[in-house]
Amino acid sequence: MVKYVSVKVLAEEIGTPVERLLDQLSSAGLNHSSENDEVTDEDKRVLLAFFTF
Repeated sequence: MVKYVSVKVLAEEIGTPVERLLDQLSSAGLNHSSENDEVTDEDKRVLLAFFTF
């Protein structure tokens, strides 16, 4: 089962502005363009891997 949250909810959870998170997702190669887009657990793993390298 795929778990997801919206970009807006994730931004609130991690304490960053939505626009900044959207920029970070884009930099990590993920295609999110709206605060209402879904962020899956896999998207979160990709984003985390992007920041750890």
